[in-house]
Amino acid sequence: MKTLPKLSILFFICLLLAGGCVFSEESSTTSTKSKANSKVNKTQVQLQNQPQSLEVKTVKIGKHTLQLEVADSPKEISIGMMYRTEQLKPNKGMLFVFSDEAPRVFWMKNTFIPLSIGFFDKNKKLIHFVDMQPVRSEMETPKTYSSQRPAQYVVELPPGWFEKNKVNKGAKLGL
Repeated sequence: MKTLPKLSILFFICLLLAGGCVFSEESSTTSTKSKANSKVNKTQVQLQNQPQSLEVKTVKIGKHTLQLEVADSPKEISIGMMYRTEQLKPNKGMLFVFSDEAPRVFWMKNTFIPLSIGFFDKNKKLIHFVDMQPVRSEMETPKTYSSQRPAQYVVELPPGWFEKNKVNKGAKLGL
């Protein structure tokens, strides 16, 4: 019977990972608090299965002008393009801004549209790009895509964008 508690813990962890849960200390409650004393700030709770809405910024990659949503907080970065179902328009996408240059690994968790991803170093030069395949369900374990070298900026665009626009390694990201 010692395996039953271990299985329960494993099941709970699987549920958290599969559900795309976002946890905030401000919105958590414990069983010791009464319902009257526990408050949830609804603006801080990310609704499950909903895409996020972010500030849009005009950005250039080489000579191409893009309209990109900007994800620059840990929460925004972790949600990224999750739960999008409509294909991106030709020059639309998302810019991920990190506070430092480091190896980056992205995956398509709960992302149902194909994307191209470009990794840029601290000098805003393109160091690697690759097309990413969407998942077919929330339960699917997605493939990972890495920067190959340290990156500080990452851009997700419609599939094949870098090749279609003849944008190669070394192209400059203009913020």
